[in-house]
Amino acid sequence: MKIQFVTPKVEGGKKYRGEISRYTIDKEQGVCRVYVVLDREQNLEFMKRFEFNLMKGSEFFKFCDEIWIGDEDGTVELDDMKGIRVIVKLRKGRNEKYYVKEIKLDEKYYEQEEQGEE
Repeated sequence: MKIQFVTPKVEGGKKYRGEISRYTIDKEQGVCRVYVVLDREQNLEFMKRFEFNLMKGSEFFKFCDEIWIGDEDGTVELDDMKGIRVIVKLRKGRNEKYYVKEIKLDEKYYEQEEQGEE
């Protein structure tokens, strides 16, 4: 089997557009990992780790609210986050891998999509 190693064409501290590809929940460690595929690096996933805290006001709650997947009754369907367009800022970890430092909804994408429907 022949494999090819990839060098990411990204930098820490810069913003990139992409889409949430998947998530995992590790109840034992109490974390939710959200994976993003960047438009610029479609063969790699970059991960954002959240403490899996179900309290309103937690970082994870704020993230779900930010990407519009929460309901007024405080429930969230996590599968709804797949495919959501986001803007991320990366950071380089101690292991030289890039991770998502910040993640925000790509509001400009949805505004343009909305205008295209009119």
